[in-house]
Amino acid sequence: LSPYLMKREAAILRKSIEKTAPQTDLAAVLLEPAKISKGGLLGSQVSALLELSKDERELHYHAVGHLAHAIARSPAPVVFSAPAAVCGTAVGLALHSQCLVVTELTRLSLPGAAHGAVPESLASHHLARLPGHLGRYLVLTGAALTGAELHALGLASHLTESHALARLADLIS
Repeated sequence: LSPYLMKREAAILRKSIEKTAPQTDLAAVLLEPAKISKGGLLGSQVSALLELSKDERELHYHAVGHLAHAIARSPAPVVFSAPAAVCGTAVGLALHSQCLVVTELTRLSLPGAAHGAVPESLASHHLARLPGHLGRYLVLTGAALTGAELHALGLASHLTESHALARLADLIS
């Protein structure tokens, strides 16, 4: 995954998942950040999206929505590795994967409201089911959840130490 997921990258990933996932000998599809630095960010670049026209933003969210659908419907399990900050559209993609692997460094947030953007709905199904209106709070405030909190809430399937993520690809192949 590109650190800044935009329409082009979403379309490429969707086609790759749809092409690769039906292979019967495939253990899983691993989605992980591309050369993300410690403390890096994974998600769409809000400032770039706000500069797009309404039609271009619609095409962006359409492409990302189709990617989320491909992830959710993949016949091979999709494993989403979240080593650092997961924001915006990447939250919806991560929550649609069959396995979300988080670490002590993972932070999940929806900062769109702080930029004057309406938070996208790719994660709304999952966030609406959190206890005590927590999902609503996260969307409206941009507050972050840690990896441990994501795991405790059932949003992440696996919690591991950050140094162990380097072995993830080997373990699922």
